[in-house]
Amino acid sequence: MDVLDNGSMLALADMLKGAADIQDMSDPAPKGLVRASSSSSSSEPNPGSIGPSSSSSRKTKPVRPAMTTTSSDIWDEADVDVEIDTRPTPEYTITFSQSVSADDMYLPSRTSSASTASVHDADGVVVRIVLPGTRRTEVDLEVTGLEMDVRCPSYRLRARLPRAVDETRGRATWEKGGDALIVRLPFAREE
Repeated sequence: MDVLDNGSMLALADMLKGAADIQDMSDPAPKGLVRASSSSSSSEPNPGSIGPSSSSSRKTKPVRPAMTTTSSDIWDEADVDVEIDTRPTPEYTITFSQSVSADDMYLPSRTSSASTASVHDADGVVVRIVLPGTRRTEVDLEVTGLEMDVRCPSYRLRARLPRAVDETRGRATWEKGGDALIVRLPFAREE
């Protein structure tokens, strides 16, 4: 532990006395301490006036020059697939689906039952996309892993799916009597 010298102790005592008491620096030093002449230009002590007054002991870090960037540091515009599409995004919902049989309801063999099922028990997702005024022949659907892309003359939807899906086993149907596309996508099996 470092021991404070006489000047540091006086600076600490002055700082703790308060701003109103400090203005008169001609008052005697506390008992047992001798007041040294102040070498600082300010008559008011501050946290910087405690400790050795040698400014040569302070070390400064060298300033690094700002990094310069070149055109090779960032990707080219050709590397970024930016597609500007002014078509509105249709209303859509993504819900989890789970296959439940009578065995699951009445003879539960797993640790979870139908009443305690969670997202982790889901087998896949069902995406319902509302496309008013669109015929089913006008819809173009593309599903790849974690993304679904739906295009038609009036709407455009690019949606990220919650988990990777098996696009080869997916099914898309048109809602009877409505203007909605229903896409059922099973989750990809983790290997």
